[in-house]
Amino acid sequence: STDTTRVAAPIALDAVPGRGVVHGRVVDADGAPIEGALVQLFAKRRWAKGSDAAPLAGGVAGAFTLDGHVGYEATSDAAGRFALETAVPSSRRVQLHVARSAFHSVHTDRFTRGKKNALVEGVRDLGDMTLPAAGGLRGAVGGADGVGIAEARLELFRGLERAASLDAGEGGAFERGHLDPNSYVLRAEAPDCAREELPAVEVTAGAWTGPVELRLMPGPEIAGRVVDDAGTPLAGALVEAKRANEKTLARVESDAEG
Repeated sequence: STDTTRVAAPIALDAVPGRGVVHGRVVDADGAPIEGALVQLFAKRRWAKGSDAAPLAGGVAGAFTLDGHVGYEATSDAAGRFALETAVPSSRRVQLHVARSAFHSVHTDRFTRGKKNALVEGVRDLGDMTLPAAGGLRGAVGGADGVGIAEARLELFRGLERAASLDAGEGGAFERGHLDPNSYVLRAEAPDCAREELPAVEVTAGAWTGPVELRLMPGPEIAGRVVDDAGTPLAGALVEAKRANEKTLARVESDAEG
C-alpha cells in the first residue's frame, strides 16, 4: 500500500491584510503526495500596480512558456503541500499551472476578476490537485538533405482534437513531456516544405517515445503571370496560396513581367 502520511514542516497560512494566501496539495492518481512540483500562479504582463509579482520562466519539460507573464511560484513539500502569499490581483485573469516531471500531466486552473472564483484577500484552499502519470515524445525534423529545420512546427492530434503543439529547436530537435498515454498523429510543417504526418505515434506512461525522425520534402511550386484584360503584365499584384481553412501558405508579389 502507498504511504500518504509523510511528515513535513508546517506551512504558514496566515493572510496579511490586503494580501491573499493560495494553498493546496499535489498528489498522484493514487492520492500519494508529489514532492517538488512547480506551482506557478501568474497573469499576463501585470499582476497589480505596485505588487511584488515577479517575471516567471517557462514550466517543466516544455509544458508551456511564460514570456511576458508575472506572478508567484513555489514547490510542493514532502507532503505535497504548497502555499503562495500574493498581492490581490487587478489583472482580469490569473492562471495556475502545476507540473512535476515530464512523466506527469499538468494541472491548470484559472481565476477571473469579478467572478465567484476570483482571487481575493484572505486564505483560499484549492484542495488536492492530481497529476496523473504521463509520457513524453522527442525527436528531430530535417529537410530532404538531412539538415535540421529549426523553424518547423509540430502538432499532436488525437482524432480531430489537437492535443499539443510545439516548435522545433536548434538542429530541428524537439521534446515534449506531460502527454497523456495514447496513440497520436504527429504532424510537422515548415516554410517551403510539404507537410509530413506520422499516423500512429504511441506514448506510454513513464517513458520517452523516440527519437522520432521526420523528413520534410520541398513543397510544390506554382508559377504563372498576372495580366490585365489586354494581356499587359501587372507588376506588384499580390498572389496568395491558401488552404481550405484559409490559412495562408505563401504570399508573393508579381514582378515587372507579371
